[in-house]
Amino acid sequence: MPAPPALDPTPPGDAALREAVRAWADGLSRERRMARNTVEAYERDLRQFLLHLDARRGTPRIPDLVALKPRDVRAFMAARRAEGIGGRSLMRALAGVRSFARYLEREGHGTVAALGAVRSPKVERRLPRPLGVAAARAMTRTDLREGEDREPWILARDAAVLALLYGAGLRISEALGIARKDAPLTGIDAVTVTGKGGKVRMVPVLPVVAEAVAAYLKACPYTLDPDDALFVGARGGPLSPASSSTPWPPCGAPSACRTAPRRMPCATPSRRISSPAGESCGRSRSCSVTPRSRRRSSTRSSTPHD
Repeated sequence: MPAPPALDPTPPGDAALREAVRAWADGLSRERRMARNTVEAYERDLRQFLLHLDARRGTPRIPDLVALKPRDVRAFMAARRAEGIGGRSLMRALAGVRSFARYLEREGHGTVAALGAVRSPKVERRLPRPLGVAAARAMTRTDLREGEDREPWILARDAAVLALLYGAGLRISEALGIARKDAPLTGIDAVTVTGKGGKVRMVPVLPVVAEAVAAYLKACPYTLDPDDALFVGARGGPLSPASSSTPWPPCGAPSACRTAPRRMPCATPSRRISSPAGESCGRSRSCSVTPRSRRRSSTRSSTPHD
């Protein structure tokens, strides 16, 4: 069966509109520092909107966008719904189109009032995904890791990583990306991490988390330079989820825990800390192991998907 033809990445429209799309996408990357995947998703959603207008009204121009009516936007939403697009993806599509409309307004082309007159689609709320009964019981056993043929320092390393995941609310990539010089040790109440989109933020660290990291460093047989990765594998190289033989999280029932989200809520009180890059972290954190919600550090770098 032949493969479907690739979509033309060039947005429809006259020269002025295409130049505006190019400048808008460039601004998202350079000025707003959005992640590359987010910018590509916004460009794709805007291109689909312009293709819809091109099929219904002819080659779109900037004045045509300014003159849009709410029914035109609703027709686009209905057409996407008919194609099987879910509410989250449709909400992201409207976010991309509205972002471009704000750019046109800033550049003096006029206001696309139709987008403000249309409500975003409702998104079905999903319940949290708790651990299964077997996995929850396994996590409470004191002999969870007895009998494993692994060195004690590796067990201490895994305990420190898990402490950062569950006790500080870090993603796995954030925890494994910490350098030795930034290790949250006893007496240090915050750690600086680099998250999605290259954004830097500071996260509160509980004393028990710092104690777990200190115990790992004391047991680690390798001498780590300040710029080396804090967490290393059995051969001394930087640790990664793929290179580790430990399931994330290592709860004794890996198959039951694979549905657990990669980012867990933090047990620290709600705090607001400004990072060196000017970003803020004012996240309300739950002390429960089962996540009540999945908050993100920046709505600019994370968009809803189905």
